[in-house]
Amino acid sequence: MSCDTTAYLFRELIEAMGFGEENIMKQSAIIFLVVVGLGLLGMGYLSTVQIPAPEKTVSKVIPNEQLPR
Repeated sequence: MSCDTTAYLFRELIEAMGFGEENIMKQSAIIFLVVVGLGLLGMGYLSTVQIPAPEKTVSKVIPNEQLPR
């Protein structure tokens, strides 16, 4: 996808959301800041929450012949 196509699709998305052509830069900046802010909040949440490691008991018998000496 070329840059022209991406820019066109982004403009169409902005207009479909009800934003006008007159303030497209301001609205694009607001959308960008919201996306970045949500990303930072998500990273902050993931760095502070204590997610437990998965626990699974492994029980396997290894014969003495297979062990290195």
